[in-house]
Amino acid sequence: MAEYEVPPRVIPDNDAGYLEKITQAVFQSGFSWQVIRNKWPNFQTAFAHFDVNAVAAFTDEDLERLVEDKGIVRNGRKIKA
Repeated sequence: MAEYEVPPRVIPDNDAGYLEKITQAVFQSGFSWQVIRNKWPNFQTAFAHFDVNAVAAFTDEDLERLVEDKGIVRNGRKIKA
């Protein structure tokens, strides 16, 4: 896949799937898809496997933890989005 190629269309099965795809799109902005793809297992862990209720309940401490997590892209504005 080329660096800026759009991934194939995917229709998620549930809310967690939608949150995961939106998160991929947000974090890919400014990066190649391969960078995000390589880090994606870390994103899944960091964001509670995209459990919508768990992510919605993240506290300021959780957000700070994510900003410090070297396994993901540590962009505070993207994390808060």
